[in-house]
Amino acid sequence: MGFDLKGITDLLGGITDLFGNAENHPELSDLFNEEFMSKFTNSKSIQSFLSTGTFEAVSLEEIGSLSQEALNDYVEKNTQFANWQDMLASAAKEYVAKKITG
Repeated sequence: MGFDLKGITDLLGGITDLFGNAENHPELSDLFNEEFMSKFTNSKSIQSFLSTGTFEAVSLEEIGSLSQEALNDYVEKNTQFANWQDMLASAAKEYVAKKITG
């Protein structure tokens, strides 16, 4: 069973509308930038983090199709977050804050 990304995608959709780029949601590398990843994980990129955990995904949609249990377990053991949703929410908050403050 995948993740319910509706709340996060609604938030990100509102952000893209707000900043005039409604074509796409932010890229994973924008949400999980090097600063965020270094602060909360032992990886410098989201791709490195995912591949170390043997997950393959390049978008939020692809992450949504991953095993929720396996990804949550990996996040809990390898980050400061309890699960993937907490990690994603934190990244989204930091992304929004940076967009607002420039």
